[in-house]
Amino acid sequence: MQFLESIKILDGKVYLVDLHLQRVNKTLQAHFSNCKIWGNLPIEIPTNAKKGLYKCRIIYDNKNASVEFIKYARQVKNTFIFIEAPEIIYDFKYADRSNLNKYKKNIAPDCEIIFTKNNFITDAIYSNVCLWNGAEWHTPTKPMLEGVMRENLIANKKIIQKQITVADLNKYSKISFVNALNELGEVELSLAR
Repeated sequence: MQFLESIKILDGKVYLVDLHLQRVNKTLQAHFSNCKIWGNLPIEIPTNAKKGLYKCRIIYDNKNASVEFIKYARQVKNTFIFIEAPEIIYDFKYADRSNLNKYKKNIAPDCEIIFTKNNFITDAIYSNVCLWNGAEWHTPTKPMLEGVMRENLIANKKIIQKQITVADLNKYSKISFVNALNELGEVELSLAR
């Protein structure tokens, strides 16, 4: 079984290193007995990735890690749909995303998928969800994956955890999709009221 970390590299700076390292070690300890924890991330930024925005993609297990650097361009989304999928379990960042990607069939590339479980909003397919009510940002209490950007925003009191149903959406004016490479407000949609 392999796992994945996607890490933001902007102009040669590595973002949220401690949170990524914590998640890697938590993942290794949960899946492999007597595994060696990592003291640091195996990141050596190549010269061509020291200018601009890059995704450092680490695929790893308890014995090996492969690292690649990919020029990153934010995906523009114009709309979203809800998909009720209580069967999905994605509590660790697995390299195999087939259980999520199967939902992308017949969905337009500019449409974001937001998963719900028992009518409660969880996550988008590649991001955690944050909703703006005009005064504060809220994020679902029970996401499928506790992303590093989400954890950073909670720790810095920029977002508040709430149970949010699909019916609650009319309380919000915009939605932001956050992940390791997208900070709060960088990828967002206005919500019609």
